[in-house]
Amino acid sequence: MQAQAVVPVDPRRVEFRTIEIGEPGPNELLVELECSAISVGTESYIISMAEAANPRVLGYSPVGRITRVGEGVGDRFAVGERVTYFSPRAPVGVGQLCGGHQSPAILNVDPTRDLFAPNCYVVKVPESVPSEKAAFAGISAVSYFGATMPNPQPGDRVVVVGQGIIGLFATRHFALRGCRVVVADSVPARLAAAKALGADHVVDVGKGDLVKFVRDLWPDGADIVVDSTANHRVVETAIGALRGEGKFVFLGYYKGADFNLGRLHGVVYEGFFPWTLRGRHVAASLKLMAMGVLDPLPLISHRFPARDAAKAFEMILTPAPGNIPANYLGVLLDWRR
Repeated sequence: MQAQAVVPVDPRRVEFRTIEIGEPGPNELLVELECSAISVGTESYIISMAEAANPRVLGYSPVGRITRVGEGVGDRFAVGERVTYFSPRAPVGVGQLCGGHQSPAILNVDPTRDLFAPNCYVVKVPESVPSEKAAFAGISAVSYFGATMPNPQPGDRVVVVGQGIIGLFATRHFALRGCRVVVADSVPARLAAAKALGADHVVDVGKGDLVKFVRDLWPDGADIVVDSTANHRVVETAIGALRGEGKFVFLGYYKGADFNLGRLHGVVYEGFFPWTLRGRHVAASLKLMAMGVLDPLPLISHRFPARDAAKAFEMILTPAPGNIPANYLGVLLDWRR
C-alpha cells in the first residue's frame, strides 16, 4: 500500500512524496489523515539535519479517521472514529521522525501496549472537537507538561519567554491554572495572541528589558520562569527574572551550547525538562478543547493543502527580508483537499 508523506530532502527543503507502507495486520489500524499541525521549532531543527540519503517522515501532531481495523481491534476501535497518535509503523525504505505528516498511516494498538505511553500513543478524539483544533493536541501536550511539572498554584507569578506556538500554549495552560502570567517576545502578533490567551502582561523584548519589567512588577522575582526559545543566551538572561530558589522550565529542545551553569547557583532550586510527549497530556488537551477553554483556532495563521507542504516549509525556513520577525503562528496541513 502506498501513502503520501512530507520528507525533508536537504536542510532547506521538503518534498511531498509517495512512499510504501505495507498492509495493516492484526491489532493494527489504518488511518487516513484529516489534518496535521507543524511544530515550527522542532521540525525546523530536524530539517536542518536532513540528508537525501537518509529520508525520514516528519511530524508529531496528526489527526486521522480510522478506515480499517485489523483482527483483535474491533472491540476497542471502530471505522469512522478519529485518533491522534505518535510514531506509526515505519514506512518501507524510509525512516521516520515521529511520522505524523503521512497518510494513510498504520497504527499498532496491540492490547498489551499502553496506548497512552510516552512517545508512542494512540488517543481517541472527541467528536465535539473539530480536526483543525485536534491537530494541535500534540503540540499543546508539550506545553501542558511544561505547565504541570512545576506544580503551579493559583496566584503564582509566572514568566513565559518566547511566544511561538509552544510558548503560546504554555501561556494558556498557566493562565487556566490561575497564575499571574508575564510573557515576552519581539513579534507584535504573538504578544497580541498571548494577551488573548490570558497573559496579564506582555513585554516586547525588542523595545524593553524583561528582567527590569518583572522586577518592577514583582520585586522578589517570579516563582516560575519558562523558556520556550531553546536559546541558551536567552535562558541565561531570563534567569534574572526568577526569585531565589525558584523553578525554571526548559520548554525547548536544547542543542549543544556553552551554557554558564553558574547562572543557576543560588537562584534555580528546581529545573524541569518536559522533553517527552505523553498520551495522557494529549488526552487532557483534547478534554480542554471539548470544554471550550482551549481553542487553537485563533492561533492558526496559515493553512495549506498537504500537497503544498513544500510551500509551507519554504515560508517557515526562508528568512524574511531585513530579519523581520515571522508573521505566522500555527501552521496547518489539510489532507482533505
